Amino acid sequence: PNTIYYIKPHPRSKMKLNKFKFPQNVEITNRSIYDLLGEAKLVYVSYSSVGYEAKSLNIPVQEIRCQGIINESGLND
Repeated sequence: PNTIYYIKPHPRSKMKLNKFKFPQNVEITNRSIYDLLGEAKLVYVSYSSVGYEAKSLNIPVQEIRCQGIINESGLND
């Protein structure tokens, strides 16, 4: 509960995240990914190049896998 988690939707996402109820320590943000990576201790990603950027900055990355969906990210190859 003392850790703040940021959700940054893809710039072209049409998903309305504000219709979901998140815990109080989760914030939806449109801040620059570079600002967010500068503060990050861990990055969760699905199919995203942000995972590669975080890894290149030595930030631990946890890939979110969706059951029944083929994952082609190659992040963990």
